[in-house]
Parts: sequence; structure tokens; C-alpha cells
Amino acid sequence: MNRPWLRWVWFGIFLFLVVSLQCSHVFQVYQVIPDLLLVVFALFSIFRDRFMAEIVGFGVGLVVDTLTGGWFGFHAFLYTFVAWFVGPYQKKFFVDTFRGFLFFVFWITVMKYLIFSLFSFIIKGQWVWSSGYLFVFFGEWLYNSLWAVLFFFSLPPLFFKEE
Repeated sequence: MNRPWLRWVWFGIFLFLVVSLQCSHVFQVYQVIPDLLLVVFALFSIFRDRFMAEIVGFGVGLVVDTLTGGWFGFHAFLYTFVAWFVGPYQKKFFVDTFRGFLFFVFWITVMKYLIFSLFSFIIKGQWVWSSGYLFVFFGEWLYNSLWAVLFFFSLPPLFFKEE
């Protein structure tokens, strides 16, 4: 029996858990908090069509923006941008292989910090580049890469397209 709605229910439960863990800062080490949803949406947009990944990324991003109290729309833009970015560059990065996916996680973490500094410049009128900022970036990239290993090998059955 083929039940595609059941995958969406499991994916919704999984997203609820990831959003809860990310917003509660359970995995925080010093100032470094892994962006689990960034890794999940990179993987989601590889195995699903781009439009669906953009819609889900935007919706979950708005939920994260509401829960964290940061700049409203930042995470919604970020997750939508990641879902869009996978589409044109999927063949260049070979993101469906493990090594390519780790390289892609590095680039989307770089883009996250570039987008954050651009938002900071637009909203606050100042750049946020400092040595502490770079250390947090390196720590988050390393932390995201560790989570990417776990997610890459455990989550794809949730994302496979129905034939």
C-alpha cells in the first residue's frame, strides 16, 4: 500500500523536533549553535523538487523567525535561498554524493554568514566581521558538517520521490 501522506506526517514530526532542538539551544557549545535546519533543507531540496523545498523552507523559516525573536524573515529567506541554490548548482557540486554534500554544506554555511552580514549592514548600518565572528563561523561549519554526516546517511528514505 502506497501512502505518500504518511511520509509527510513523519517529515512534519521530524521538522517539529529539529525546530524545537534548534530553538532551545540544546546543542550549543560555547557560542556555536548548529543550524540543523540548514542541513535538513539542503538534503530535502536534493531529493524533492525545488518548488516544494522552497515553500517548505519559507514556512519553516517563518516559524523559526517567530520562535527565535531575531530578524523576522531572515531564516525564511535563508532556507528558501538554500532550496533555490541547490537547483542550478546540484550538478556542479554533485550534492547527491557524500563528499559533494559536505562541500555543499560548507558553501551554504558561508552563504548564511554572508547573508547575515549583509542583513546586519542593511538593518544596523555596520558590518559584523570580527575574529569572534570568524571563529563562530568555523565552529558552526564544523558542527553542521558533523550533523550532515548523520542526516545524509539516515534521512533520505523520508525524502524519496514517489514513483
